[in-house]
Amino acid sequence: METFTYDAFLGGKITLKQSKESYRATSDAIWLASCVPVQKGQSVLDVGIGTGAVSLALLEREASLEITGIDKQPSLLLEAKENAVLNKHPFTLVEGDISAPLPALKGHLFHHVVTNPPFFKQTPARKGKNTALAHQEQLPLADWIGFCLKHVRRSEEHT
Repeated sequence: METFTYDAFLGGKITLKQSKESYRATSDAIWLASCVPVQKGQSVLDVGIGTGAVSLALLEREASLEITGIDKQPSLLLEAKENAVLNKHPFTLVEGDISAPLPALKGHLFHHVVTNPPFFKQTPARKGKNTALAHQEQLPLADWIGFCLKHVRRSEEHT
């Protein structure tokens, strides 16, 4: 049976339900969110949303954001959905692999695209399958970045 913890971030402003056996968000998510210059009413695509930590940190700073999150792991999307409800910050979730076309995103451009892509060549054997998927590179980083760039607005389109 899978067990979960409830972890506080941003001094308790965000609570994340996280599996003990799967990917777990850390302070990296908060650091990443702090680097995004979001403004009222903008849109954000979170590629590899995981538990939703980056998106929730952004929404805590600016609640009017329209967030769309992608992940290929249904269990993480479920955690992200539960965390959105838990923190009263809704966002749209898309299940899919960014190495294939995602019809739900066709023609959509976002003000910001955030991601913390998997970059390890190999994860330790003690890590479970879901954690390995979140940490181990399965798609070349150049392709991952290319996907992100394809979905971000040019700076003159930000208004």
